[in-house]
Parts: sequence; structure tokens; C-alpha cells
Amino acid sequence: MRYSKEEIIEKAKTTMDQIGWNYNREKEITAIYEPKEKEIEEARKYINDEKILEKYIENLRNFWTIGFDFEPESEIEYNSMFLEIDDDSGEPYRISHKQATMNVLINEDGKYYLDTHTSS
Repeated sequence: MRYSKEEIIEKAKTTMDQIGWNYNREKEITAIYEPKEKEIEEARKYINDEKILEKYIENLRNFWTIGFDFEPESEIEYNSMFLEIDDDSGEPYRISHKQATMNVLINEDGKYYLDTHTSS
């Protein structure tokens, strides 16, 4: 683990501010570290072809999942947002909630924005 939970939460708050997504600032922000070794172990159970497994492993990364609650006035039912931050680079790369998933990009000024072409 390269970054501390506190550093990741600060990066997550900055990201949310820059992309313009509001969240419930009264509720605790959760951050969970996800090591790629855990994913590799699981993949070995289901992928028998070594070449396919190697290709799969190449694309894995250590990352953090940060959970935010919607601001109270926007919450219809229980609904959370999840921001993923790469632990090696410290940069956010994806955000999702139950209606969409989008990539987080950084512009030439170092500000985060959403790639609206990746919405699902």
C-alpha cells in the first residue's frame, strides 16, 4: 500500500469538488484498499488457461474504493457513489453509482473531469 487512508480520502474530496459531484458531507467517507493479489487469487480459481490468466493479471491494479453518500436532498432511495483511486499513482480513474459509471480524467491544468463518453 503506497498511500494512507487519510491521503486517499483527501484526494477523493478534491476529486469530487473538481468534477462537481456533491455528497453528504455529514456522513463518514469510507475508503477500502483492494490489493491486486486478492483478485489474482480469485482469478486462479476460474481461469485455467495460463496465457489468459497472464493477460488478465497485466490489467489489474492495487486500488482504493471510496464510498460517498448522496447529499440528503438528492437521495431518493439508499444510493451511494463509489470513486476508485489507483494506489500506485494516487490518481482517480473511475466513479460510479447505480445509474452510471464514468472514467475520471485529468486536464492539462491538473483538474479532474468526467469522460462523459464512458457512461454506462
